[in-house]
Amino acid sequence: MSLKNLTLTSLSWIGILTGICWGIFNLGVNFLFWPQEMEGTFLSLFFSFISAGALFSVFILFLALWTGHSLDEHPYFTAVRVSLLVWFVYVALGGVMSWFNPERYHFNLNETMIGGIKVLLLGIMLGWSVRNLTKKTDIDKKPGQ
Repeated sequence: MSLKNLTLTSLSWIGILTGICWGIFNLGVNFLFWPQEMEGTFLSLFFSFISAGALFSVFILFLALWTGHSLDEHPYFTAVRVSLLVWFVYVALGGVMSWFNPERYHFNLNETMIGGIKVLLLGIMLGWSVRNLTKKTDIDKKPGQ
């Protein structure tokens, strides 16, 4: 099955399911490594992390398709490249905001690098999901067909 044969609905479901897994992973990482107590109950944090993960991963997939990147040939490379590009724009805009208002917005290298690693993982997960869904299955074909 080629990516061209997929509908926007199936691509959305790929992004949503991958984003939910990524959001659960992020919640676990934040509970393990966040130095301060997180605000809110576990249930509210759970829903906010999985919904943000789902929205972000669907955004990454649609941005990759909208900009004309081919997810057919190299899904890992394309998904990682687009997700890191979005992360870089986010970090650059955060730097501009911290330049204008340093008391409110401050640059933290540790959080920035952890965010980059998380986004790299999201790109790998999206590439894996797209590759496994679009991989041809030749189980039913006889040799020579």
